[in-house]
Amino acid sequence: MAEHTHFQKEKGAIDALIADGYKITSISDHLNGSTVLFTKAGATKTFLAANANARKYASTLFCKGQAWQTVTSQGGNAHEHQ
Repeated sequence: MAEHTHFQKEKGAIDALIADGYKITSISDHLNGSTVLFTKAGATKTFLAANANARKYASTLFCKGQAWQTVTSQGGNAHEHQ
């Protein structure tokens, strides 16, 4: 259960950056996880994804051009993010 909680925390951080307008521009894998580079209008932020599922999530977003389907927790309605 702790592993899933860790994933949810890292996924939430990734989603928050994307919701704020940042785009994933690169992902570098290393022994401690993956360093995800986000950019927005000249600003950059980095995020260390240590959880394996969070690394896969970030990689999937990057490969799909950051368009993905989510289900809202309130009503279960799917909506697309760009």
